[in-house]
Amino acid sequence: SIVCGVYNAEPYLEKCIKSMLNQTYKNIEIILIVNCSVDASENIVRKFERKYPKIIKAFYTKKKLGAGGSRQFGLEHASGDYVCFVDCDDILRKDYIINMVNATCKAPENPTDIVICFYQKVSENGKLLYVRKYKNKNSALIQSVAPWGKMFRKQYLDNNSMTLRNIPFGEDVIFSAEIYLTKPNVELCEYIGYIWRNNLKSTSHTELGGFPKGTIEKSKEYFEYMKNKYIEQNEIIEFFMYKYYIWYLYK
Repeated sequence: SIVCGVYNAEPYLEKCIKSMLNQTYKNIEIILIVNCSVDASENIVRKFERKYPKIIKAFYTKKKLGAGGSRQFGLEHASGDYVCFVDCDDILRKDYIINMVNATCKAPENPTDIVICFYQKVSENGKLLYVRKYKNKNSALIQSVAPWGKMFRKQYLDNNSMTLRNIPFGEDVIFSAEIYLTKPNVELCEYIGYIWRNNLKSTSHTELGGFPKGTIEKSKEYFEYMKNKYIEQNEIIEFFMYKYYIWYLYK
């Protein structure tokens, strides 16, 4: 299942959806969650939904879910054994899914919980800014905080009650912190398959700049929850707390 929350992504949305549809691995479903968009994003999604009804499952929410809430909504409607998250202004290379699937361990007694791949960052007009590669799977797990560029085993997420929370900002760091604490079985896909666009008009660069109202309170609540649940790993939780607050103060 490929899950993509859609919010005011009109300039880039068609390319994003086409990159999901054009995957060489065909046993996929694409879940699009149109989240209170005020531009033409909903019209674009409805056009693709009509054309590819067997592949695309679209939902249109009146409540503003945010990035984390949209991903969680999509996760709850996903039927695949594995789930990928894609941001609506980004692009997948056509062999992204097949490479991620091939990187999984096929042994039933030791299934892969997460596959992490390399990625490249491009400017708004597609100019290459840099390529991010990881030394090994352990460094990838702690350095890569975004849900995108990864493939998650759905049963692993369900068994550990993993939730992508609707926090005003920084839900990805909190999600990644709890992922790390569960000690998943990780594989590294040494392949640049995800293209992350530096969209300066995105929500994170505009209305969510800095710390929006309620962010501090919610983040403290979630980190306290993790400290109580993973008592023996509080040092790791503190690392992610510092990472969270320093990064978003910098933002």
